[in-house]
Amino acid sequence: MVMNVPAPQRITVADLLELDRLGAFADTRVELLDGEIAKMTPIGPRHASCMDRLTRLFVTQAGDLAVVRVQQSVVLDDFWAPQPDLALLRPPFDRYDAAHPRPDDILLVVEVAESSLVSDRDRKVPRYAAAGITECWIVDLETEQVLVCTEPSEASYRHREAARRDEILAPSALPAITVPVAAILVGR
Repeated sequence: MVMNVPAPQRITVADLLELDRLGAFADTRVELLDGEIAKMTPIGPRHASCMDRLTRLFVTQAGDLAVVRVQQSVVLDDFWAPQPDLALLRPPFDRYDAAHPRPDDILLVVEVAESSLVSDRDRKVPRYAAAGITECWIVDLETEQVLVCTEPSEASYRHREAARRDEILAPSALPAITVPVAAILVGR
């Protein structure tokens, strides 16, 4: 006997926003990845501390040069609304009052990986590249380095370089902002 099993249905960003408005995700952090609702892993102390450090550095230096968005959705297309740990966006703030940022709004996206490295690197980062986001950083808390990804293509970023604790980073779109890798890494 052959059974007809329907294919899973992908939902859109609009569907996700409506479900959220209706309270479907009350105390659960979720993001939309390729039309699938993905429950986000809880944030541990090292991840949270790294985020505190990154946020302080970027907010202090960005001023009016960029909007610093922390752990909020960005919309890449109808089926992708990830929540990067941090994104630097084109100002002004009020341009995001009615809609989440789109790829053209994003100057830099940062993912902090403690337990999420494989998902961040293999699923989200290629999608950021395909959307044309110029630069993506993955802060890898396990190896104590930052993977800087630039030159986006349809498949992924063509250029990847690991920055170690003794290096200083600057987003290509905002070279006046400097981020010492040691200042964002958290000891074990």
